[in-house]
Amino acid sequence: MVPQPGKVDEAISLAKEANEIVDALDTFASRARREIDVCSDRQSLAAMVASGELVKILEKGRVAGFRVRYLTEITKENETYSRELAKKVELRHLDGVTGNFAISDVREYVGPLVTDDGRLGQVIYSNAKPLFEQHRYLFDTLWERAVPAENRLGELSGAAPAVVTRLMMGETDILRSLEKVLEASNELVGCFTVGAIETVIDSLPDALQGVVERKNGETGGIKWVTSIDEADAPIVERCLKMGISVRHTSRLPPLSFGCSTNALVASIQTEGQGLSMRNVLTSNEPAYVNHFRLVFEEIWKNGVDAEKRLDELKKGLERSDVEIIQNARESMKTAWQLARPAKEILMLFSTPQAFIRQIKSEGAEMMKDSLGNSQAKVRLLVPEDESIFPIVETVKESLPNIEIRVMNKSLKTKISILIIDRSKTMVFETKDDSREDLYESLGITAFTESKSLGESFATIFDGIWKQTELYEQLEIHDKMQRDFVNIAAHELRTPVQAIINYAELAKSYEDNREEYYDKLLKSVLRLHKLTEDILDAARIESRTLRLNKEAFLLNEILRSAVDEQRRAASKKGIKVHLEQPEPVYVFGDKTRIGQVLANLLINAVKFTESGSIRVAAKLDRPGNKVTVRVTDTGIGIDKSMVPLLFARFMAKSESGTGLGLFISKSIIEAHDGRIWVEKSEPGKGSTFTFELPVSTTIPPTSRTVGKADGQTLSAAVGLEQAENLPTAE
Repeated sequence: MVPQPGKVDEAISLAKEANEIVDALDTFASRARREIDVCSDRQSLAAMVASGELVKILEKGRVAGFRVRYLTEITKENETYSRELAKKVELRHLDGVTGNFAISDVREYVGPLVTDDGRLGQVIYSNAKPLFEQHRYLFDTLWERAVPAENRLGELSGAAPAVVTRLMMGETDILRSLEKVLEASNELVGCFTVGAIETVIDSLPDALQGVVERKNGETGGIKWVTSIDEADAPIVERCLKMGISVRHTSRLPPLSFGCSTNALVASIQTEGQGLSMRNVLTSNEPAYVNHFRLVFEEIWKNGVDAEKRLDELKKGLERSDVEIIQNARESMKTAWQLARPAKEILMLFSTPQAFIRQIKSEGAEMMKDSLGNSQAKVRLLVPEDESIFPIVETVKESLPNIEIRVMNKSLKTKISILIIDRSKTMVFETKDDSREDLYESLGITAFTESKSLGESFATIFDGIWKQTELYEQLEIHDKMQRDFVNIAAHELRTPVQAIINYAELAKSYEDNREEYYDKLLKSVLRLHKLTEDILDAARIESRTLRLNKEAFLLNEILRSAVDEQRRAASKKGIKVHLEQPEPVYVFGDKTRIGQVLANLLINAVKFTESGSIRVAAKLDRPGNKVTVRVTDTGIGIDKSMVPLLFARFMAKSESGTGLGLFISKSIIEAHDGRIWVEKSEPGKGSTFTFELPVSTTIPPTSRTVGKADGQTLSAAVGLEQAENLPTAE
C-alpha cells in the first residue's frame, strides 16, 4: 500500500515469538515522546513485571522524561509489585478493571496477551486511528473513576481507610458500591423515592436483610423516608415486612441518598423514577456523611409513620401538614421549584409593590425560568396601581402563557398566595412593603400540600378573578354610560335647539314659513330617530324588544331603504346602486330589517364624500340564506375600531350616539342571522354585511310574483338593472 502524502500508513500486526514481542514493545516505548498510559488487570500486572519488558518501558520513560500512568486493580496478591510500581509511575487502583493495553501520545497501541501460566504469549500492535481513539477514551474514563494507589495500599496494610469521593456510572458498579456499604454496616438511613426503594430491594435483598439482622436493639437497622401515595402501598408493605422502618413526607429532597455509619451513596433523582444508574456519588468523607445524616434526621423527625399514612390512604383521609419556612430565599426557591412541573399556577400578590419587587428582583429569573418553560395555565392577580400597568404589559410580552388581571386597590392584603395545581399552597407574609428588596420585604412563609385547602384557596382566587372581570366590565360600562350621556346631551341639544329656532322664525317671518316648517320637520324627525334609538337600546338591554314577524319580500325593503337615502346621497354627488337577486322571502319583522338597512345606508352616506354606495343582495340556495352587503367608498375604519363597532355607545365620529350598529346587531341576531364588517380600509371605504335565513313560506298574495315581475317592478321605480352593475364583493 502506497502511503498518501501527509498521512501515515495505518497497520495492525501480531507478534508471537519472544524476539518479536520484545521488538514490538521496545519500538512502542522508543517512539513515545511525552506520555504512555498502561492498563492491566490484577493477574497480568505480575506477568508484565516478571517479563522485564515493563521495567524497560519504565526505564525509557525515566530517561526520556515522559509521563507514565498505570491503571490496575491492586490486591493482596499483587501488593508487592504495586508498591514497587508506585515508586516509578502514577499508579491508580480501580475495582474489577479488566483488559491489558498501552497507548502512547504518538497514536500507537499495544495489547499484550497473557497466557494462563502468567507469560506474555503475544502482542498486538496498531497505529490505526479508530482503535487508538477507542482505547484513549476507555483509559481516560477508567482513570477518572480510579483512586490513588496510596489509598488502596493503605487499606491493604490495615491503616485507616483513605477518604475517597467518587462519581460512579453504570448499574453494576453502583449496586456493587451500595452492596459494600451494606455489608460493612449495621445501619442504613436515607431518603429515596418509592421507585428507588423498589430498585434497591429487588437488587440487594440479602444485603438489606443482613443490615436488619445486625440491628442491636434501638441501634442500627434501616430507616427510610419517602413520599407515599396510594399506588405505592405494595412496595412500602414489602419494606415493612422486611423489618425496614419507613416514614412519609410530602416534601422529598431531589436527591436520593443512603448513609451508613461512615459512608454515603447519593443519586440525583427525578420524582417517580427508579434509582438513577447514570450518576451516583459515593464518599466516606466524614463531612459529607454527617451532613446527609443531619438532613435525614430532620426529615425523619417530621415524617409520618408509614403504617399511619397507609391507613389514611385506605380511609380516603387527607393529611394537611403545614411547614413554616423562615428564610425568604428558601421560600422563593421552593415556590419556583414547585411551579416548574405544574399544570396550573394561581398567584395573588398582596400589594402592587409585591408584584413589582418580584419582577425587578433576582427572583424574576427564577420566575421566568419556571413559568417561561412551563406548559401550565398561569393566572396572576395584582392590586391596582398606576405604576404596574407598563410592567404588566412587559410581562405579558415576555411570558405569553400568563394571564394577568388588575384587581381593585381595596383588595390589598398582607399576604401573597401561590396555589399549585389546586393542591399545594404557599402563603407569603409581606413583612415590610416599603422595602425595595424582595427578600427583606418578606416574613415567614407557610407551605401546605392539601387538596382541600388548595381547592379552598383556588375557589377564593377564582371568585376574586371573576369579580375583577366584572369590575373591569363595570368600569367599561360606566365609561360608556358617561360617554353616552355626553353624546346624547349633545345630540339632543342640536335638534331641540333647531326646533326652537325654526319655530320662532316661522312665527316671525310668514314669507319663508314653508322653508322653516320643512327644516323644523327635519329636526323633529331627527329628534324622533334619536329618541327611538335610545328606547330601542333600553328595550334590548331589558330584553323587551318585540318583533312582529311575518313572511315578507326582502326586495321591497331593499328598494325602499335605497330610495329613502338616494336623495341625501345625490346632494353629495354620490350614486347609490342596487343589485337584487330573484324575489327573496324572509320571515321576520320587516320594519326592523328596514331599520338595519337604513342604519347602514345612513352611515355610508355620512362617511362618504365622493364615489358611490352599492347595496347587493345574494341568494344562497344550498345554505338557505340571503347575504346583503352595503359597500361605500368613504373614509373607512381604523383596524383597532372594527372589533368595537357593534358595542353600545361606540360611535365612529364625534357626532352620533353610537347606538345604530348596536341596535342593528341585536335585530339581526334576533332573526337568527349575523352582521359583521367584511372589509374596511382607511381612505378606501367599508363593506358591512349581514345574513338572514330565507323563509320557506311565501304569502298567498305574493305567490304569483315571478322573476320577470320583480325585474319589471325594479325598472319601473328607476333602479339600475343588475346586469349593468359591478359584481358585488
